[in-house]
Amino acid sequence: MVMENLSHYIAHPERLNRDTLYELRLIVGKYPYFDVARLLMLKNLYLLHDIDFGKEMRKAAVYLKSRWPIFELMAGYGTASVIEQAPEDIPVDRTMSLIDAFLETLPADSFSLEAEGAAAVDYVSAYLKDKKVDDKSVPELRGQSLIDDFLAGDNERITLDLRGENETNLPVEPVAVEEAPAETSFFTETLANIYIKQGKYEKALEIIKRLCLEYPNKNRYFADQIRFLEKIIKHIKKN
Repeated sequence: MVMENLSHYIAHPERLNRDTLYELRLIVGKYPYFDVARLLMLKNLYLLHDIDFGKEMRKAAVYLKSRWPIFELMAGYGTASVIEQAPEDIPVDRTMSLIDAFLETLPADSFSLEAEGAAAVDYVSAYLKDKKVDDKSVPELRGQSLIDDFLAGDNERITLDLRGENETNLPVEPVAVEEAPAETSFFTETLANIYIKQGKYEKALEIIKRLCLEYPNKNRYFADQIRFLEKIIKHIKKN
């Protein structure tokens, strides 16, 4: 296949067939950086629905000087316009114009740049916007009084008497209770999370401060939560 034939197939890509694909493969194999031949081969594979199209597309992304021709080929602009226009002739603002055209197809209320920017600058405000709830409008969880009693009793263990009526007078053997600081920490931190979801940030702050004192090895972890809750409380009081 000589250069005259290449020019012919550039102008008339519909005439590409199995025979031209074989010749183009030979040229690309001998000259892997020959952009015109590689693009014509891609077009040939595309028109024939050849199974090697995907593989050759990935190769072309490596060998071609610019990926714009591949983009235009897949967008349906045609190989002729791709090859006739050199990459450096493509307007600098082509990418921006494509982005603008895409954004114009979206509904006006599908996103808000102002809201996103505010969330990036002040995560506390964004958190309050989604999580701020009036304490009076939030129903108390089942067992809320037990939770409050637990906090007021300085983490005293709550026990239930499961003995029958005939067994109430029997002596109760003392049971050795092993300390489980990790479980207690997890349980108490869970209560703090419950209060945060209810909007009771001051109670949650009280729990986290207590944990910070009881577990000094986790001071850094709890300190971050304390600062976060203090910012939320300060923001609420300002409003």
